[in-house]
Amino acid sequence: MEHFSGIFIMASNFAQNLDIAALRRFTYKLQFDYLDVAGKLHFFKLFFKHFKLPALSVAEKKQLEGIADLSPGDFRNVRQQTYYLGATQLSKQTLIKALQEEVANRQKYNLNSEFNTQSRIGFAAR
Repeated sequence: MEHFSGIFIMASNFAQNLDIAALRRFTYKLQFDYLDVAGKLHFFKLFFKHFKLPALSVAEKKQLEGIADLSPGDFRNVRQQTYYLGATQLSKQTLIKALQEEVANRQKYNLNSEFNTQSRIGFAAR
């Protein structure tokens, strides 16, 4: 790493396992966590704008805000599902339910995985 003259970017789900000496070699250390309330609302509008949906009601906002461990990748997966199914118009409730199912499926997989990272975001490798 010390001899590389370009920009070096590294990603890991296991930063806590990195040697302190290795960590000192990185000028910037970024951590991406699950979305906060504002992020959930932003990504809902961003990823589903092509449906031209009316604004979320107060109840729908609360429902979306209540989805724990929601990440931008979950919105992407649900949007891709709509493309694959050829959906041209879906209700806000259908999209919120699909997001809930996406998170539930991810959590189910993580619990059964030998790479269970206890709700961390990203990939794991042996």
